[in-house]
Amino acid sequence: MVRKTAFFLLVLGLFFCQTGTVFARERVSVLGFSGMMQEEYKETAVNKLTALLVKIDRFEVVERAELDRILDEQYLQSTGLVAEEQAVEVGKLLGVKLAFIGSINRLAASWDRESRKYKAEAGITVKIIDVESGKILQIMEEDGYASDYNYRNALHKAIESSIGTNLAYKIRESFTIRSEVFKVEEGTVYFLDGSRQGVKKGMRYYILRPEELSLYDWEMGPEFAFKKRVGLVEVVDVLENLSKAKISG
Repeated sequence: MVRKTAFFLLVLGLFFCQTGTVFARERVSVLGFSGMMQEEYKETAVNKLTALLVKIDRFEVVERAELDRILDEQYLQSTGLVAEEQAVEVGKLLGVKLAFIGSINRLAASWDRESRKYKAEAGITVKIIDVESGKILQIMEEDGYASDYNYRNALHKAIESSIGTNLAYKIRESFTIRSEVFKVEEGTVYFLDGSRQGVKKGMRYYILRPEELSLYDWEMGPEFAFKKRVGLVEVVDVLENLSKAKISG
């Protein structure tokens, strides 16, 4: 067994506000999915991705009703929102930082005699767009598989399967900044990351500490090794490769 005394910082998101909830979230919206299939399957993808972003608990997710209201006010239709230019335009109207758009690239099902069910598979692509710059920050691809006695249900389940744990992990990783604490004194924490790594004043970090762990945990990386949450700090000063934070909880 291995025990270490090092600390680990995990920041929830790219920016944090000074008021409101403890963790200010990036405001995001799922604008739509494209694909050569019926709308009901694309709607399933939108609903599943929206629910996934809420579950990740790192974003302020715009509800579909608010999106529809904005579109109605601007005399826009949801059709075509998956185009990158349209996504940026609507994202600015919604006041979101990030827009999620996607496509269902593959969706098929066939009857399996042995199980006497329809076996379905789906392939999706999700793009994350920075609304302010219009740049694509991430492109993620996932596959999903499912079976059901009903053909349509199998297809819906395959889409939902593709928007699951693997995609959630990729999204979390895309918006996580990690660092190591190297000095603590009188309620102040210093860590070895700064403006070059994207740290900004006002960001809030969890302080995490490992418990009794196996070598396997350390080999798998910080997500597995650092499991004990011991506090919260807020960044008060940032240099190029060094930051200073005050313990706040």
